[in-house]
Amino acid sequence: MMTTRLPEEFLTQIKDLLGDNEANLLAEALEQEPSVAIRTNTRKPCTLPQWADAGHKVAWSINGRYLDERPQFTFTPQLHAGGFYVQDASSMIHELILKQIAPEHPICYLDLCAAPGGKTTAAINMLAEGSLVVANEYVPMRSQILKENIQKWGYPNVIVTNSSVERLCKTPGLYDIIAIDAPCSGEGMMRKDEEARRQWSKSLVSECAALQWQIVCDSWDTLKQDGYLIYSTCTFNRQENEEMVDRICSELGAESIRLEVEDNWGIQPGLDTSHHCYRFMQHHTRGEGLFVAVLRKTAEQKEWLPRKSKRSGKAPKLPIIDWLSGNDWHFT
Repeated sequence: MMTTRLPEEFLTQIKDLLGDNEANLLAEALEQEPSVAIRTNTRKPCTLPQWADAGHKVAWSINGRYLDERPQFTFTPQLHAGGFYVQDASSMIHELILKQIAPEHPICYLDLCAAPGGKTTAAINMLAEGSLVVANEYVPMRSQILKENIQKWGYPNVIVTNSSVERLCKTPGLYDIIAIDAPCSGEGMMRKDEEARRQWSKSLVSECAALQWQIVCDSWDTLKQDGYLIYSTCTFNRQENEEMVDRICSELGAESIRLEVEDNWGIQPGLDTSHHCYRFMQHHTRGEGLFVAVLRKTAEQKEWLPRKSKRSGKAPKLPIIDWLSGNDWHFT
């Protein structure tokens, strides 16, 4: 149970976003206990503990299951051997996305904000054999944790990097798919992270949105023509979500891609946008808050301006917040 109250400005924001009734339901859900889920490693089959088979399947996941309660994961040998990964159920949508967009032949895949490794390990299992996976994490400490989790998972064609996006993405047209689980204001993590509640502010939202746009711009050239960008956050506001997708489509000429999702899964459409966006909110889905959109780099993309003018002023500093790309961070 959280001891820090939900920020009043945040509550006002979600009421403006969702309306009073939906906002109240979401606020109530943010005071409940989070769900627990694992995703099994199909490349490394092993006998899992009995509790791993007790829960229900995650509807939008290929290999994910809910657990009825949280066991002591640190005492489970199969975790350390890479037999399964502890991951928030909402984040497992990346399996379904890759099933729908990834070709059957080997590709080059870049996970730009990869720590602690949940979405990267999902990609390893879903991509064609022989695909090259580059997993990047800018923060050194988190990069080390990413490396350890990739080693446990076990796949030879993975390169773990610790680089800025601009430096890593200088080669044009290199990657077929780029995943950006962008650093965000963490509103979707307020059920499980005290810091998400304590550090939230409107200025943090604006800082994160500026950083997200910079990451997208710095990586766009290295995405192949007709390649896919998987853009996701763990927050609710439109500035970091739908407005970012709208901007990518209008300024970079991207095309939003419709995903095949079932109505009974509870995944909500984007708000006030004509593009295909998908929202996971705790009062509708069993998992933490998540936003995701898939964008294709089209032949009709806008002609590039010089790199400096693509950015919105001075490069923002990386917000020091614990939940960045962290829906699947904690094991114990």
